[in-house]
Amino acid sequence: MSLKRNADSTDETSHVYCLPALTQTQAMTLQERLAHWRKQASQIERQIAEHRREIDDVVFNLYEIKGVDRQAIEGALGEASTAVSSDGEERAETESAGEATALLDGGVLVTDLLSYTVGCVFGRWDARIALDPSLAPELADPFAPLPVCPPGMLVGPDGLPAIRDGIASEEWMRARPDAITPPPAGSVQSPTIPDPEYPLVVDWDGILVDDSDHPDDVVRRVRGVLELLWGRRADAIEGEACDLLGVKDLRTYFRNPRQFFEHHIKRHSKSRRKAPIYWLLQSPKRNYGLWLYYHRLDPDILFKALTSYVEPKIRLEESRLEDFEARRKSAGTAGREARQAERAVAKQEELLADLREFRDRLDRAARLHLRPDLNDGVALNTAPLHELMPQPWKEAKSKWNELLAGKYDWSSIGKQLREKGMV
Repeated sequence: MSLKRNADSTDETSHVYCLPALTQTQAMTLQERLAHWRKQASQIERQIAEHRREIDDVVFNLYEIKGVDRQAIEGALGEASTAVSSDGEERAETESAGEATALLDGGVLVTDLLSYTVGCVFGRWDARIALDPSLAPELADPFAPLPVCPPGMLVGPDGLPAIRDGIASEEWMRARPDAITPPPAGSVQSPTIPDPEYPLVVDWDGILVDDSDHPDDVVRRVRGVLELLWGRRADAIEGEACDLLGVKDLRTYFRNPRQFFEHHIKRHSKSRRKAPIYWLLQSPKRNYGLWLYYHRLDPDILFKALTSYVEPKIRLEESRLEDFEARRKSAGTAGREARQAERAVAKQEELLADLREFRDRLDRAARLHLRPDLNDGVALNTAPLHELMPQPWKEAKSKWNELLAGKYDWSSIGKQLREKGMV
């Protein structure tokens, strides 16, 4: 059980997640870290296989099952066997084997690393643990209750996910006996720290943007985490990560919905249950986008996105269009400079049309005034955003149509739509 828990500590969907695999070694390059992790993972798998064989031997000997009878049973079990993860969830053996193979793939491991950086920016994971793994809490006994929060989560002094001005101090972290037990009463003098003392600026509003001009730009903020973890080597690590992912740069990786977003959907899907927690909202021509964090949803998040991100962006680009038009006017009607100025104006007008369409779609969703309810689940909460979510996530449109047809009448959003006369 402890071996499986150690392996699951690198899986961000696990109850025992702590750090991505590529942060759990001090090797200089990502390639060296990949080699180290593959070797370690192979050793764990061999040990688990050996323990399984030992258990099988004990059981078969206990029931005096030998020879062809044992072979028949092992053959039947091999076809329908299941693997049990450390959080108690059963999975088909073939599915488990496929996942194990994928988790050794360089591109998958790099994506997991970048997913971790996004989680750090959103305040989901505690970047201090990557800097000092001794801050991670010990796991409780394997048969103890599961932790409310994974060991790698950024928490407050109540042991629950941290909130603004409520980040647990390192003193509190070192004083807790394990991941499910708080420090003894009165043992911690300063249980929290001011937000400015945390090594990263946390995006408490749950919104990141695909916009190089904005301080909350997803690429800029991811690079901030890489700089925190790797210092002067951050640029080299970023370049190596892009090479392993087969992309030109991080902007391409986060902007193309078939890259990070699709991987995130797959990572947070199990059988028929799909539950991505980082949502990509994107303009029709992909010139602009927002990333929303599911666990920071509130009734005003779409209006905050409009007023703090989208509308200022449109005003900025309108100002740039005025500058381009002035240059076109001064360039005259003929010559190379005039042609360049004309192309610049046309390109800027196309960008603005894309941004305005994105704004209008987001405004329509916001003006529904629907209150998100996490108890409804991910798919239903994405439904009002169906005009904004790119192709890899088809659930939003299908759930929206089903909601308007009267399905899911038990849900909070279904009740709200009926109250508004939309069903």
